[in-house]
Amino acid sequence: MGKKQNGIVLVASLIILLIVSILALTLGTNSIDTLRQANSHYTKVLSYNTAESALGAAESALWNHKNDATWLSSASNVITLDTSLNGYWWRSNWSSLSSVQTLTDYTHGRGLYRIEKRQFIPINAKAGQTQGVTLFRITSRGEGPDYDQSAGGGMTLLQSHYDLFTTN
Repeated sequence: MGKKQNGIVLVASLIILLIVSILALTLGTNSIDTLRQANSHYTKVLSYNTAESALGAAESALWNHKNDATWLSSASNVITLDTSLNGYWWRSNWSSLSSVQTLTDYTHGRGLYRIEKRQFIPINAKAGQTQGVTLFRITSRGEGPDYDQSAGGGMTLLQSHYDLFTTN
């Protein structure tokens, strides 16, 4: 009678071991998936913050040079309205674009921005009016620390419109 019970205990312990192993494997897989999701969210947040910083840097540059017609008309600082790729130039490779500024002091990725001069609107319709508002479009790009052009990763694009009282 003792020998038969020893066999049943062995089978029962193997079944319990199998159930615990499956449970541990499932929990481990869920932990890895959660870790990947958290890392993805973290890089998206970093890329968004980098894009926000680049947008702020561009707005500051415009504000600081609002009375400097030379700076505002320099193609290295401000580009005229870019209609390449039917206006969707920001989807292209930014390293091939002109007038792109890079944030040099941001450590959590790479921040870039580009300022486009959109339109001058005179104060009134009087002929020869040289004072008015110039509209600018700022496009900023934030790349997280894991961003790869071919594989993707954390990357955020933001656009803002900015107007300055200028003399044309």
